[in-house]
Amino acid sequence: REFMPFCTPGNNNAAVVHAAATYAQRRIYMEYIAYVTVGTTAANAVAYRQNTLGLDSSFVSLYAGGISVFDPLGSGSAPKRNISGVGAMMGLRARVDSLPDPTGGPWQSPAGEGSYGTIRSALNVATDYNDTDAGLLNSAGINAIRKFGVTSPVLVWGSRTLDSTVAGRFRYVNVRRFFQYVEKSIVDSTRWGVH
Repeated sequence: REFMPFCTPGNNNAAVVHAAATYAQRRIYMEYIAYVTVGTTAANAVAYRQNTLGLDSSFVSLYAGGISVFDPLGSGSAPKRNISGVGAMMGLRARVDSLPDPTGGPWQSPAGEGSYGTIRSALNVATDYNDTDAGLLNSAGINAIRKFGVTSPVLVWGSRTLDSTVAGRFRYVNVRRFFQYVEKSIVDSTRWGVH
């Protein structure tokens, strides 16, 4: 069994997201990182989450906004390309996990300022959401990728899963990942006692 996130860059079709969510839930120690199409308004992102996806899973986190990155195949003096940034989300989780104890690990939220939420490879955000947009996204369980001013780094500004159940035990990415970590640690450390 593995403990890792995965994504499908270039494909956010609802059927693919549902299949990935089912796969992650069956594998137990996996998490799917989904995205809203780059350039989508906050209201349309919420409609995508609620109407198109209609998914309720703590094994999936959904990101909106996208990032602008250097494009080596582009033309001009500073070619850029807008992408979803789901690969950067996976890298961010790896970075947070590799921070020294007690500051790093799966129990830390891969969002916010500093090492926890900065997307280092991003030049800018692909879609600029304001505070009202971010509030709308957050209430729908969608994590916004934001930039606060010209000198601000690009930040992941939300750490929610798509768990919108009443109990909401795994509403946050770090809570889901921590319990996955604990469960895997218990299974791995008690394997000797099976026979």
